[in-house]
Amino acid sequence: MIVQPDTLLRGPRELFRLYWKRKSKTPARKPKVAAKTITFVRQMAKDNRLWGAERIRGELLKLGIRVCKRTIQKGTVPLGGG
Repeated sequence: MIVQPDTLLRGPRELFRLYWKRKSKTPARKPKVAAKTITFVRQMAKDNRLWGAERIRGELLKLGIRVCKRTIQKGTVPLGGG
């Protein structure tokens, strides 16, 4: 009985494919910034149109809230120029 190499290797190849497919998926993560903080940042941006991300970040630091400038920039509220 002659067997093709593809026939013998089909199972291990499929397992290998499934393993790496599962391994490469990004896990579902909860946001690193609290929802309350996000709401606060959006409200600050809305109330102070001329404040930029750096100014908002400075105000948050005064309150003891550490947030990256890039995180503030990625918010859905467009920030002002200053």
